[in-house]
Amino acid sequence: MNIGINLFGLSVNSLMDIRTKRISLFFTCIYGLLGLGYHIYSKCVSYEMLFALIPGILCLILAGISREQIGYGDGAVLLAMGCNLSADDMFLCCFLAIIFAGSVALFLIGICHKKRKYEIPFVPFLLMGYLCTLLEG
Repeated sequence: MNIGINLFGLSVNSLMDIRTKRISLFFTCIYGLLGLGYHIYSKCVSYEMLFALIPGILCLILAGISREQIGYGDGAVLLAMGCNLSADDMFLCCFLAIIFAGSVALFLIGICHKKRKYEIPFVPFLLMGYLCTLLEG
């Protein structure tokens, strides 16, 4: 059930991020609350869940510091993911997403001659990272 919540939440947010370069805060909150509700229902609530929120909190801080070079929506999606995943899976997913996004950015800059300020949506890379995390576990 939790895998379905994650796949649905990340897929919908990925499509929104690609099409509009915006994230629905309402939908993201529902996604996070569904994950939190699932953990409470299955009695899997622990202090480890707090560690899974760290990437989202850091992303929100970086969004403020960088004047939204990293979007607040990305931080909100990371917080929602943190409500759904274990800390280990969350950090692996974020690591893989950064590797994928960096690889695409290098390709776009080197081969497609895009400028450094060219914006790419990050949530699809989180979805890719999550799918790889599923394959790993």
